Amino acid sequence: METAQTKSGSTTEYHIAGYVPGTTETYPMVELKITIECDSSILEKVMNAIHEVHNYQ
Repeated sequence: METAQTKSGSTTEYHIAGYVPGTTETYPMVELKITIECDSSILEKVMNAIHEVHNYQ
């Protein structure tokens, strides 16, 4: 389990109905490991994609 206390304007507000910014939430945690080529432009695309869809920041 992982605990987060996100701020107003985070993606949590859009992904979790009824979420109140600043409250503490606990979520099941999944560890994800990926391997990519040693290329900064690929890394940037991967990181941007993760930040776009991650439910809290």
